[in-house]
Amino acid sequence: MVRNARLAEYERTPRPVVAIANDFPAGHVMPPHRHARAQLVYGASGVMLVGSEQGRWVVPPERAAWIPAGVVHDLRMLSRVSTVTIWVDPDGDLDLPRDCQVVAVSQLMRSLLLEAVDIAPEYDGGTREGLVMSLLLHELIRLPTLPLCLPFPRHEGLAQQCRTFLNAPAPHDTIDAWSAALNMSRRTFTRLFRKRPGSPSRLGGSRPACSPRCPGWPPTRR
Repeated sequence: MVRNARLAEYERTPRPVVAIANDFPAGHVMPPHRHARAQLVYGASGVMLVGSEQGRWVVPPERAAWIPAGVVHDLRMLSRVSTVTIWVDPDGDLDLPRDCQVVAVSQLMRSLLLEAVDIAPEYDGGTREGLVMSLLLHELIRLPTLPLCLPFPRHEGLAQQCRTFLNAPAPHDTIDAWSAALNMSRRTFTRLFRKRPGSPSRLGGSRPACSPRCPGWPPTRR
């Protein structure tokens, strides 16, 4: 049984996948970090916010965040959250996504995740436990992506402005204020904002708006 444990204790386990369950209080923040293994973070309850240089992802209850190996990311718990995380060896034979994303979790996958946390990390691949973990990996690559991402603009200055806004939202900010802060015209600001990858502009009449949906931004696989 692996509950309320840290990955560092199991990252070198010679198995293709390891599962860990954890509970986090509302407001808990994991600052930017990276892992040698890829991870699927399933929120059995509560809401999470995942961030990387690519953007931000809202993870509702009973959904999961996929974070590739080596990607610097942070996590923020917007409420009390219970998670099951599987840590996947990126050098295996699976065609794993290379981008962060939120995925729907099937009933079968949910059952496998809850079963996996009660399996010892150094399980025997030929036993029932090994077959459960193998099936979990095969189900992982079938999970559909959900449009719950907020991609940042390609312009570095504007991307940094978006990160600052997300870390400390200012509801009364305006496009004119953001334009002035970036030393650009309103027209240039609007043009650059529309260049967000995979998402049309969500600018309103006077305020810079950030939409958590980006349809048409499919995951990139190896």
